[in-house]
Order: sequence, then C-alpha cells, then structure tokens
Amino acid sequence: MGQSKPKPIPASPFGEKPSEILLWDTEPPGFIEGAHKAWPGVANGVRLVSRIGIPSIILHKPLAPGKNRRAVILCPGGAYQALASIDNGNGTLDPFLQDGFVVIVLKYRTVPNPKQAEIDALVDAKRAVRLVRHRAAEWDIDPAQIGVVGWSAGGNLTLNLASNTDSGNPQDADPIERQSCRPDFVAMLCPWPTTRPASAYTLSKDSPPAFIASAKDDKDAPTRFATGIAASYEKAGVPCNLWVIEEGGHRAFSFDSTGEGSHWRERFVEWLQTVAPRNLRLSTTSAP
Repeated sequence: MGQSKPKPIPASPFGEKPSEILLWDTEPPGFIEGAHKAWPGVANGVRLVSRIGIPSIILHKPLAPGKNRRAVILCPGGAYQALASIDNGNGTLDPFLQDGFVVIVLKYRTVPNPKQAEIDALVDAKRAVRLVRHRAAEWDIDPAQIGVVGWSAGGNLTLNLASNTDSGNPQDADPIERQSCRPDFVAMLCPWPTTRPASAYTLSKDSPPAFIASAKDDKDAPTRFATGIAASYEKAGVPCNLWVIEEGGHRAFSFDSTGEGSHWRERFVEWLQTVAPRNLRLSTTSAP
C-alpha cells in the first residue's frame, strides 16, 4: 500500500463531475487522533482504499435531467479493513446512472481495527442516509426512495443498518440528525457474516425490504448466512427476495464476474419495481 493521496474519482460518461462530501463538518463520533483520511492501493487488479478514519460520501448525479430520483448508497466490501472499487461502484456506477439513479458511494471507516470499524461503519451508514435525505431536494432525490446496496462486508454493514434503524431525533441541534436513517430498500450481495450468525441481527416489521444474493460455492460468505437473513425477514413479515446461484464464488456479483451473478443489477431493479413501483427505464447495459 502506498501512502500518497488518493487520485480524484473520475466522472462517469453518464454522470456529472462527482463530489466528495464529508459526513461530518467536524470530527466524526469516535474519531481517532491521527487517523488517515485514506490510503490508496491495488490488490489483484482491484483498486483499494484503506485506513479510512474520516468517513465521506462520493456523490454522482446523472447527466440526464430529472427530479425526485431514486438514490442508491453503495457500500463496498473489504472485510472492514479496506474498501474495494469505490471508483466505479463495483461496476454498477454507469448502469445505475443510465437508469436515472443518483449514486452515492460510502467511504466508511476502516480503522483502527476491523472490529471497531464494524461499529464505526454503522454510525457512518446511518449518517449517510440521514445526510442524503436531508439534502434530497438539493440533489433531486425523492427522500422516500433512498436505498443502500452492499457487497461482502458492505453487505454485512447493510444488514446491520437494516436491523438498527431509527426515525431521527427531532430535537437535535444538527438538522441532519433529525432525519430518519432507515433506507427505503436494501440489497445485500454475498453478505459476509463476520463472527455473528444471521439471528444476531434483529429485523422487525419496520426493516426495509431486501434483495439478497448468494452463490452456493462462496466460501467466504456461506449461503446459509444469506438464507438465515431471508428467514429473519420472513419472520418479520417484510418483503425479501433471495436469489441463490450455483457458482461464482465470493465475486459472483462483482464487476469482473462473467457468470449468472453478473446480471444481479437488472434483477434487483426489476424487483425494486415490485416493492416500490415507479416508472423507471431499465437500461439494457449490464454491469461490466
């Protein structure tokens, strides 16, 4: 890993110039003195960012004009130690923008260690949803159409968020904290269990509807964890779509997948129409 500053995120041909926005104007809750903002690196051809101590979001707005858009907050994976493919949203940035979504990539904290980062990342994810909802009108977003999508550890974070939502504190001095942190829909792709079983995440009737995808040959995120999440959703009486494929491993739903899992985004958008109907043009461009 190098220690140089991360390169600017390039603009998508289907989006405006992206902007990076800190989640807090001051130090985030639990800030660690001397924590780095980010260290860039590459592993197995995948761009990684590690040692994130100051969380932020990267905002991508579609070039095509529009109002009251859906928004997706993307949570990359990386075992709570690094974040992978933040520059292209794990291959989904362009097609989501083509479909008229506002895309927000969440750079959640990965320091000082994975266990603490798991706790801090939940704080960051809640803040990200609140921030997007607070600025929804400014960013042409429908505040009731904000979703969260996560891969691997990002899928774990998405589950953690779905089971820890609140409606905000109307008395808070910070107007962002007055907003609800509940996503309107979520997707968990090859959700990673860390050290806890699915039953440790308490879902309720207020949890957001979920799209869950898993590959049977995924050794890092076993399908039994995904099926356990789906069982908890069924018990809570909340809509959930579980899609299990035979093979593809832990990268079955990543940007470089060429198998059945590479079509997850199209399936997700079609499912989204059933839980949150809206006239939405589905791009024929699949994730790279």
